Amino acid sequence: MPPAIAPQEWAAAAALAVLTILVATYPFPPKIAPGRLGVTVLDVGQGDAIFAAFPDGRTMLIDGGGLPGSQWEGRFRAGTDVGEEAVSPFLWSLGLKRIDVVVLTHAHRDHLGGLFSVLANFHIEQLWVGRDVESSSYRALLAEARSRGASILHWTEGGMFAWDGVEGEILWPPDRGPVEAASNDDSLVLRISDGRERFLLAGDIQQQVEETLVADRAPLSADFLKVPHHGSRTSSTGAFLAAVAPRIAVISVGATNPFGHPSQSVVERYEQDEIQLFRTDRDGAVTVETDGRKVSASSYVRGELQ
Repeated sequence: MPPAIAPQEWAAAAALAVLTILVATYPFPPKIAPGRLGVTVLDVGQGDAIFAAFPDGRTMLIDGGGLPGSQWEGRFRAGTDVGEEAVSPFLWSLGLKRIDVVVLTHAHRDHLGGLFSVLANFHIEQLWVGRDVESSSYRALLAEARSRGASILHWTEGGMFAWDGVEGEILWPPDRGPVEAASNDDSLVLRISDGRERFLLAGDIQQQVEETLVADRAPLSADFLKVPHHGSRTSSTGAFLAAVAPRIAVISVGATNPFGHPSQSVVERYEQDEIQLFRTDRDGAVTVETDGRKVSASSYVRGELQ
């Protein structure tokens, strides 16, 4: 016969249960600085996950990280779940229970894999995608989003939105219809403007797309650049960097990754242009904020830099 539970133990257990319910259901205000645009490039290893908080309180998550071997096998996940172990804890630390928009730049595993857990852990209003892809993981993500009540919106070059004075513009891809397989060069490229400050989130585009955007005189200039394709040697061409002319740039990259990212020649290109360069494998998560007039940057390792 199990030992009797003392009244004080019942009381403690009841209090804990009430507290758990309260934390799970009460709409605590998010810990986001009001009136500022902030973009955080999370440290998710070899992949991308970028969180944006807008001045009016709206939120956006661009990609969710993910590692090779982290796919679902039946009801179980094989490998590390970056969405559960890195992205969701960061969002919870801000007091968030919902995300207004999740953006999938393209359907490679290191951008898509973590989004399943994000969909499970947070209420998502909209999922933004570019070109449709005939892949099982992409189709599964769209089905999961719809099952949880999220709207699916397709964006292509020329698409624009405005949130309380902050403007967003899609610079790529052009509308070319669905494709069989995901491609780096199909990445959504998003530029966000707040006052005189601009942020360019370039996904995984490579040299061919960079050259096309430069030749087409796309509005690339930006104070902050999320470095394309993890700093690979196939991206960050000289002409592209000259057109963007960023003051701050972040490479989202995993330590000792098997691809050799970032390329030393690319790193040197940023250094030669005197661009303040961060790397998530060395600096941890990096946050860049603006009030529309000036930009500040900070990292988990290096602290705040102007």
